[in-house]
This record gives sequence, C-alpha cells and structure tokens, in this order.
Amino acid sequence: MASSIFPPAAILGVRAALVDGDWVPGDVEVRDGRVTRVGVAPAGRGGVAVPGFVDAHLNGFAGVDFLAADVAGHARAAAALAATGVTGHVPTFITSPPEAYGPALAAAAAAAAASETAGSGPDTVPAGEPAGAPWRGSRVLGVHFEGPWLSPRWPGAHDPASLREPDVGEALALCAYGPVVLVTLAPERPAALDVVAALRRCGVAVSIGHTDADAAAVRAALDAGARSVTHLHNAHRRWAARDPGPAGVALTDARAHVMVIVDHVHLAPETAALAWAAAGPRLVLVSDAMEAAGQGDGTYRLGDRTVTVRSPSR
Repeated sequence: MASSIFPPAAILGVRAALVDGDWVPGDVEVRDGRVTRVGVAPAGRGGVAVPGFVDAHLNGFAGVDFLAADVAGHARAAAALAATGVTGHVPTFITSPPEAYGPALAAAAAAAAASETAGSGPDTVPAGEPAGAPWRGSRVLGVHFEGPWLSPRWPGAHDPASLREPDVGEALALCAYGPVVLVTLAPERPAALDVVAALRRCGVAVSIGHTDADAAAVRAALDAGARSVTHLHNAHRRWAARDPGPAGVALTDARAHVMVIVDHVHLAPETAALAWAAAGPRLVLVSDAMEAAGQGDGTYRLGDRTVTVRSPSR
C-alpha cells in the first residue's frame, strides 16, 4: 500500500534483507511506499530489513493505555510502535466494568478506520489530530478482548471483581459495537463453549487463556472453534505429566496457535526454546505491552488498575 510518509524513491541504507526466510545481502529500494528491489549494491551500513511485525496482544504503548485512549492517543501509540518495526497491531482491552468498553470501542473503531485509509493522500487525518497530519504509524487491525470471561483462579493482572460468567448475548453485543477480532476466555466456565461457537460464526477469533481448563476442556474449545492459547505458561493451569492442561494441548495440537511473551521474564529461555521446538510455525510472538512500555519509572494505567514502575536498584 502506497503511503504519503515515504518519498517517491528511497534506499533504506540496510546491509541485508530477510525475504521469505532467506538472507539477501545488499540494500533495499522503496518507491511510493513499496519495496521494488532487494540486494541493491552497495550494501548499506545499517541493520536488516524484515517484514513488518504484527502484535496481536498489547494493552498500551508509549504512555497510551488503549482502554482509555482517544483517537489521537491511538495515533501516538501507532507512531511509537512503527519505530520498533511494528506495522500492524491489535489493541487489547483488559477485563473492566461494562461501561468502560463502549467509549474504548468507539475510539478504536475510529482509529482503525483512519489507519486503514492511511496512504490515500495527505488529507488522511485521524479524528482529534491537527489538520494536515496524516496517520503515521502501525495500522490498528481491530480489538482484542482479554476477558471478562476468565477464570477467577487465574486472573493475573485482571481485576477479579470485574470478571463475569460467559454470556452469548453480551459477547455478540460487544462485537456488534466495534471492530472486535479476537477474544480470550476460559473455556471451562459455564456457557463458554456456546460463546466460542457464537463468536466464530461472527468471524471473531477465540483464544484460550486465564483458564483452569484441563486438557479435555481445551480440546473441547478447539473443537468449538478456538484456535490459539494466550501467553503460554502464564496465567493458566500449570502443565504436569498427567495433567498437561492448556500448554500440553497447545504444543501438540496442530489446530492451536501458541502465543508467547519472549522477554526472558515471562518465560525462561529454555521454556521459550521448547515452545518453538514443539510449535514451530504455530508460535506467535506477542508483547503484552502496557502504557509503561518505552517510558521510564512512574505510575501508569492498565485498564482501571494502577501500576507503579520502578527500575531495579543497581
């Protein structure tokens, strides 16, 4: 897609490019926002050109919390994400009181529309931005609802007081209100499989997470249409030799994409390597970033919760 943020022709100044998994030495030429040549001599001094990253799970970025963001906030986060190589992202809404979702969905829908049309010319301006300021950053690909239909045994950072029983009517109403593309839920909860099936009929992807489901319940969710597990090994029933739970099924069932946070904090390096060895192309790297990402010490939002960030003492 051509974009007004690029000059008509440019050389990126990189030393190589990754093309369909192959290393191609040399620079990259871009014309009107499209790659026209790779392997251009002489090679540049910079890094390596790779396809843009897509982050399917992040709660905020660079001082922006997506649940509280207006369209201008989405645009700021999108610009900061693009600087890290992310060209498409799915804002995540953490479990919250029902009244928080409507305004957040409306803002995300407007941001998605603005980013979708970006590149059509210099007059593409997201609502809330100054006239003449086009969308410059990662595309908003839709919304990820992480909750509120999660297990109270594995809430993680979610407020247990806002968790609710799965309800088909509520799920369909939320999806009708805004651009929902992904929902994470706990499939062992009452009516959860009905919600999975209803969401799939509406074209919404379903992920299994924050769950106490055993292997049988996870397989039942996959049978109903779920197709991924959210942040493997984090905030769900633990793997055991005779009770493999979500992790055991995700790593062995070819239907499941496996989302992992590979920051050497959420998973040990050996655990991440094992997930890659087992899942291979089904592995999906996500950041699960929040408003504090890219910022310094301070107090930040995560939905309706407050998070204090302090650097470790040295």
